[in-house]
Amino acid sequence: MKILIVAGGKGTRVKEISEEIPKALFPVKGKPVVEHQIELFKKQGFKDFVFSIGYLGEKIKEYFGDGSKWGVKIGYVSEDKPLGTGGAIKNAQDLLENESDFFVAFGDLMIDMDIKKMIKFHQKNKAIITFAVHKSDHPEDSSNVEMEKSGKIIAIGRPDKGFQMTGITRTSVQVVNKKIFFYIPEGKVSLEDEVVLLLLKAGERVFGYYTEEFIKDMGTAKRYKEVGGDLLK
Repeated sequence: MKILIVAGGKGTRVKEISEEIPKALFPVKGKPVVEHQIELFKKQGFKDFVFSIGYLGEKIKEYFGDGSKWGVKIGYVSEDKPLGTGGAIKNAQDLLENESDFFVAFGDLMIDMDIKKMIKFHQKNKAIITFAVHKSDHPEDSSNVEMEKSGKIIAIGRPDKGFQMTGITRTSVQVVNKKIFFYIPEGKVSLEDEVVLLLLKAGERVFGYYTEEFIKDMGTAKRYKEVGGDLLK
């Protein structure tokens, strides 16, 4: 199974830390955050990566190259203009269409979890997409989910847009079936705020994989500090 790393965002909420380094290269404990991801995936047997890059993407490509330094294979797709989280997945379709399922992680995450266990859950439930979900310490600015006991998601949304705060929130870690490409329109589109709503409306199987394993985003300077970001030392 291929791993798609979405690392094309501008990092507007962390620009006070650095406007010269893409978030995927923000150092944590001595190495870029995405390098931690590569090591985690490789340790669990995953060695085939696709990087979706955009803003400052050449720096990411220069650092990781073809992945041989880490014993993995890395291919790249680039955005000429921002495509959003859904558009980034659509843009990588040519490199992923031979995969029945693929794993997606955003490039601003520190992760320590059992990847294969989540994939098994996704495939058992024949889901079109499975999000890792957890109890969040900042549900007010995250996508909250309403789920059945089975993990099937019946509603998802943000409290600042009127959605009920459940405290269980979507992370930016997901397993995706290739059927999703049918639902992602061309151009800029959000996976979590637009595409998922299309999937639910169409009656597709959208699931939440509840985990208490470590998944922490660095979407703000405060959260970057919490994961031990070196640029703030």
